[in-house]
Order: sequence, then C-alpha cells, then structure tokens
Amino acid sequence: MKILLFQAIISISLFFGIWGLLTNVNWISIFQMERIQENTEEKPGELYWKLFNEYEGVIKNIEVLAPLDSILSKIYTSNNIDRTQIKVHIIESDEISTKNQNPGISEKDAMENRELN
Repeated sequence: MKILLFQAIISISLFFGIWGLLTNVNWISIFQMERIQENTEEKPGELYWKLFNEYEGVIKNIEVLAPLDSILSKIYTSNNIDRTQIKVHIIESDEISTKNQNPGISEKDAMENRELN
C-alpha cells in the first residue's frame, strides 16, 4: 500500500511539475504565431480587395469622401483608434442592404420585391 501511495504522489507531482514548466514556455514566440496571424489577416483582405476593385466601381469622388473622412476622424479620435490601422473603401454597387430600412418588411420580402422591379 505504501508503494502505491508513493507512486501516486510521484505521478501527480510529475504531472503538475511538467504542466507548470510547459505553461511558462512562450509558445507564441517559438512558433512565430504573430507573423502567421498577420499573414492570415492580410491575404484574404488583399484577395477581397482585388475582387471588389475588379468587379465593382471604387468611388474616389471628393464630394463623397470628404464628409465621410470627417465622420471617420471623429470616430477614430473618440475611440482612440490608430487611423493607419484601418482602411475604408467606398464601393459603388447595385446591391442593397435591406436591414433596418423598413422594419415592417422582412428581408426576404424586400428581396422578392426588388427582384420583381
């Protein structure tokens, strides 16, 4: 019985000791996770931008961009957001977002009405 109890104590001590050592290792820097995360964020964004740029018209009219820029400046400053970290693109599209435009009509009905017109 004493041997069994001794082996159990040794096993539990080894388990928690190894666990404690492994939790102190900085695995993110070892596997370079930050660099991988940046790449996985940038590549899909670039692909989507290529598609939008190719198939939709990008609006570069100063009459549209100037008011939007002033609104975005207020949002950035009030929320302490670094402006260089976010890109905003205005795209001309025929698609209409029906959310919150008419709360009495469901999104499905609005899309059916759009198809009929």
